[in-house]
Amino acid sequence: MIRDSQHPINSSHASRVTSHYDVIIAGASFAGLAAAQRLRGRVLLVDKDPIGEGVTSACGAPVSIVRAMGAENSIQQVHDQLVIHTERSRAVWPLPEPFCTFHYREFCRQA
Repeated sequence: MIRDSQHPINSSHASRVTSHYDVIIAGASFAGLAAAQRLRGRVLLVDKDPIGEGVTSACGAPVSIVRAMGAENSIQQVHDQLVIHTERSRAVWPLPEPFCTFHYREFCRQA
């Protein structure tokens, strides 16, 4: 899948696309999306999979990061503490800021 800053380009026609881009980013996961969002000018985002299809993480981040990326609607759960259970004990640690899990595909579409 190839996506420029304006619209997706069907990969079967990608070889016929000739255009000028200020930046080309290979990889449309978190780092690629974050870079594309912050760059100015014409940005081309290239990935072997459609954006949001190749889940590469556990999909968790501080809520402030997800909000800053403009993807708040992708949030599924919010947590203010870390809880670890073992066979003999349970430990609870408050987090310095809320952490969330999110829907990866929706995050990628909104960010």
